[in-house]
Amino acid sequence: MMRVNVPWALDKPKHYFTLHFDALVIALAKDMPMNAVSRFVDEHDTRLWRILHYYVDNAIAAQDLSYVTKINTDETSAKRGHNFITIFMDPEQKNVTFA
Repeated sequence: MMRVNVPWALDKPKHYFTLHFDALVIALAKDMPMNAVSRFVDEHDTRLWRILHYYVDNAIAAQDLSYVTKINTDETSAKRGHNFITIFMDPEQKNVTFA
């Protein structure tokens, strides 16, 4: 069996989906838990997490923070569960730089 590269697929190893499918997964993941996305697209959540991590990792690697001169931080927690999140934000650009 020979594997053929097609123009709508990405140049990454073991990539089984099209760019449009990746975009759908990312759009759904913004508003839904991954297990719900998994049921909706009828695909295992492990593969969907790989898609999400691929794009997030590439976006972080491409991020240029050399212009940042100040940061604001905010911390919040989930009631008694003690799940904390700290957000770092550039106050001038109004962009979240890290969470």
